[in-house]
Amino acid sequence: MKTAVRFFAFFISVLLCLGGLASCLRIVPNIPVTGTVADPSITHQAEGEGFPAYTMTDATLEEFRAQLAELRELVFSENSDDAVIGERVAEMENAYFHIATQSQIAYILYCEDTNNEMLSRQYLTAEEQSADAYEAYIALCKELDQSSAPKRDVFFAGWTEEDFAEMRGHSEEETRLEQENSRLLVEYHALSDSEFDEETERIYFALIENNNRIAKLNGYDDYWTYAYENVYGRDYGVEEIQRVRELVKKYLVDLCQQAMVMFYTIYERLHSMEREMVLDILEQDYSQDDSYVDGYISTFGSEEQVLMNTIFDEKNSIFAVGLNALEGAFTTYLYSYEQPVCFFGPGYQNSYTVVHELGHYYSFLCNDTDQYQLDLMELQSQGNEWLFTAYLEDAVGGNVAKAVAAYQIYNALAVILIGMVIDEFEQGCYQGKVTYADQLDNWMKTVVAGYGGEDFFGTYITDIYAYWRAVTVQSSVYYVSYAVSMLEAMQVYSVARERGYANAMSCYLAVTDLSEWETLPTFMEVLQAAGLHTPMDEAAYLSLKNLLK
Repeated sequence: MKTAVRFFAFFISVLLCLGGLASCLRIVPNIPVTGTVADPSITHQAEGEGFPAYTMTDATLEEFRAQLAELRELVFSENSDDAVIGERVAEMENAYFHIATQSQIAYILYCEDTNNEMLSRQYLTAEEQSADAYEAYIALCKELDQSSAPKRDVFFAGWTEEDFAEMRGHSEEETRLEQENSRLLVEYHALSDSEFDEETERIYFALIENNNRIAKLNGYDDYWTYAYENVYGRDYGVEEIQRVRELVKKYLVDLCQQAMVMFYTIYERLHSMEREMVLDILEQDYSQDDSYVDGYISTFGSEEQVLMNTIFDEKNSIFAVGLNALEGAFTTYLYSYEQPVCFFGPGYQNSYTVVHELGHYYSFLCNDTDQYQLDLMELQSQGNEWLFTAYLEDAVGGNVAKAVAAYQIYNALAVILIGMVIDEFEQGCYQGKVTYADQLDNWMKTVVAGYGGEDFFGTYITDIYAYWRAVTVQSSVYYVSYAVSMLEAMQVYSVARERGYANAMSCYLAVTDLSEWETLPTFMEVLQAAGLHTPMDEAAYLSLKNLLK
């Protein structure tokens, strides 16, 4: 399914990240696409070559400005050929996507060494150049929109009323605020251990103020509400998520404790070699000799296998080894190449992380688009983890597979609880529950009390005060996507338990390969088509109880 990109729609999938659950979401403004965005002059993705190089210069930006100037002249000339204008628009689109892609590449290179000043400057410069290109484009659009240029309608061919509304409402202040947020992120990554707690409070509070200002520029009272609808495109709101919170509190606090006990009960009965196998599956870095991931991929059809195995080409994945590399993993879709790439940082190169990112990677390839809702994208990656878990029950078997599955169940329940706590925490932060930065921990204490309390979290899950500092700066209002998608992904495993691996794979492919849909489906539409209970349906939680039997 190849779809045109709607104007000013955010590329939510620019970076889909998994960093101990610390996602690093990058948002880049977009322009309308009339055809392909691939630039035929770019050949870095040739077979056998490495990761694309960063080639952005000031001249690249000036060439883009020159293209805009030429377009302006053509649109204001009544003698211009419509076909020529269409060609120039397509060329301009490709040039913009090249600049945006260079910004993505600069970020990935920065992630290889976040303490490298040259890479930090390069990343921020690339961000500024990408923003400058976008602002120049917006300025031309606004000028033509307000003009009576003879070829105005040719330039705006294919635009919707929503496109025009968003373009007309765009302000340079919003771009400036996004750039300031990028600078805050770089500052955050450079914090030392001794200053991390206090300085993260300051940085996050500054981020709250910036994001709330962005929301107000777009007609919203707060960023939490704005992000739900506009950044992530969720097809549920405050009433629905409140229902999810109530169900999570009702069922999952107790289930999480039970799952931990179940894991340790199984694990303690294993002999030493079996324990080593469990730890290898959960923690050992992936290598080409990893029979688990490769064996799992081999259970798919031949076409799926070909697509999935390209993730291991050096041009499509980076396995970072530096001491200062970003501790996390993510997948991003490089616009100019129409190709997803993955980043795996230190400590995030084990089999399950590779399988998680493979879910994103495969979805991008088979659907030929990156415009799905984040909840759906995370379902595709987490669903892949649960299908992998079902595969291990056949491939490994015995108590080792039972221990791995028990741990994954416990971990998934913890993910859901953390995601809901972080989301409720952020809702309050953005909606005025916190007046000063030093009140953030007190607000978190209030929130976590509804989910078993800080002692429960500290005993069974994590230090929630350290955790919010580790995720909210990088991924504002993102974490509910991990929670609701995990609820759905676990149902893939339930299908495997109840109806076998083949049916579970069919269920997984139903939520991942969406190429037969005529239009982009929503998260809820895909759940319905795949026969999964929604996060608001109590039956989804009852099915989780059955996994502990």
